[in-house]
Amino acid sequence: MVTYECLMPRCHAEVYRRHDVCEDCWEDRRGQLTALPDLYVMTYAMLTPGSRIVDINQIHVAAVDPGVPINLVALDTLTWAVDRLRGWANWALSRQGREGLPLGYTMGKRFLMAVRTLQAYDHRFATTDFAGDYVLDVWTVYRRLVVQCLSTEPRSLMVPCPVCDVPTVLTRHADEYAQCLTCGTEWPHSQLPMLRRQTQKVVQQ
Repeated sequence: MVTYECLMPRCHAEVYRRHDVCEDCWEDRRGQLTALPDLYVMTYAMLTPGSRIVDINQIHVAAVDPGVPINLVALDTLTWAVDRLRGWANWALSRQGREGLPLGYTMGKRFLMAVRTLQAYDHRFATTDFAGDYVLDVWTVYRRLVVQCLSTEPRSLMVPCPVCDVPTVLTRHADEYAQCLTCGTEWPHSQLPMLRRQTQKVVQQ
């Protein structure tokens, strides 16, 4: 049987359809969806000097005022995240025979509605040829928000490497992936829970 490599970055697991994702990466999108509303709010707080964290339902990104300094990367991240997830959410609803999401409401509310819709119905994508593209889009939205509002400094997991048994495993770029500095082995984001479980075992011993 012909096999392919998982579509997700740094994941080399085998899959049986082109442009598909492995089971671990498919399940990993659940945690990403759960984290997205908080990341969206934190990114909004990075938008302009003096911005503060507000309820996501109140977030409204108005037209850019040329007299106010604005983080254009954060603005692009916020608007792209809404557009991308709403597109997938509307497709999920159409597969349920339902109408798409309404166009009204604030930008934050539209984002939250898209996330909640995907959490409820994205299982309908699992057996489609677009499952990999969907998971990759959720990952990209997640990563673009993460790098806006979280530290990207490497962090030690303080756990022996499963390959060489040396405790030099770091997570990089705000948990984008993990890497052993001794043997060079890398693990994708979807494998970090496995590594962290080993960290917990070491701490408990």
